[in-house]
Amino acid sequence: MEGRLTFVKLSTTALLAMAVLASAALLVKSLFAAPAAEIVVATVNGDNIIAEELAYFAGLHRASVIETFLAEEVVAMDTRFWQRDFRGVSPIEKLRELALEDAVAMKAELQLAHELGLTSDVSYASLLEAMEKENARRAKAVANGEPIYGPAKFEERTFIDFYRGKLATLSKESLAEREFAPMDERELVSFYERISTMLSPMTNSMTYDKIAITYRYEGKDGDKRMEEAFRMATVIRERLLAGEAAPEAVLAEAAYPAGMAAAYEEKLELNESNASRMFKSNNSLYTALQAASEGQPITSVIDDPIAGQYVIVRVTDWQAAEVPKFEEVRDVVRKLYVEERYSAYMQSRVEAAVVHLLPAYYESKLGVE
Repeated sequence: MEGRLTFVKLSTTALLAMAVLASAALLVKSLFAAPAAEIVVATVNGDNIIAEELAYFAGLHRASVIETFLAEEVVAMDTRFWQRDFRGVSPIEKLRELALEDAVAMKAELQLAHELGLTSDVSYASLLEAMEKENARRAKAVANGEPIYGPAKFEERTFIDFYRGKLATLSKESLAEREFAPMDERELVSFYERISTMLSPMTNSMTYDKIAITYRYEGKDGDKRMEEAFRMATVIRERLLAGEAAPEAVLAEAAYPAGMAAAYEEKLELNESNASRMFKSNNSLYTALQAASEGQPITSVIDDPIAGQYVIVRVTDWQAAEVPKFEEVRDVVRKLYVEERYSAYMQSRVEAAVVHLLPAYYESKLGVE
């Protein structure tokens, strides 16, 4: 794991080595006889990360890890793939590493929320319990004809993003004045001058074409479908980069795994009237659009977990807005200032976290074997 994260390994004396190894073997065997919800693979500042939790984050990286390693060498995607050695590291090892990074980051967020009195539990089980309660609340509201915001029912992936975002907002609000507030107006103006060019895209006007490949089927996200959809999106993007027109790239038979298709929309607009709404509801798409340029109008593959799809966008026309004056955007600047301070604060907590990796971590299959 990158950064200054502290890993602690348990040591034994030479005389007890054989006994400890034998005990560890028995422990691993008993652990994997238990449900994934009870298998502890690591601890973060004393709080458990369970196998189910690690597998969840592994699922978010599975498609990209496959893509990365298949790009390294021309090999078959067979039963040996995950254990095959690629220049000293196997795909399963990389997947564990990426999943652990995400799990530690979320645990650090939950631990902060707990310290601030925003949550009573930092376990993964409590998070899933919160999802069930929220889904029950939403189901009751729908049955009563009451309005709800967002999906009628959360899946694990969308709820975790929702829950973390909600806790992050509350944590920032709790710490804003005593930890993250600027010392004076001059500090805020200095920050504005540093990021002023980032503010003008809020009112950029642009026209774009959008290609969406859905990986959600009957309300569920399957790892296999996500992998196929990601691969399909990558092929379509490569065709666009090679100069093909969007309809031809989308309709090309070679781009499609069996049973999947892409939706193509053209001449969509991002402008002053809908920029704020997109910024809040689909920030990944908004960010990708703002990053597009005349030299590279085609975005990378964007994951939209709320809609359950991968998206590629090609900007066909845009007009940059002028940088707004400080007085006009002071509240936005202050919010961004707090966001930056919060991000740096959370990164410092992650780097300072003490992580113990248990034997079950190295044996975790993460649903790929």
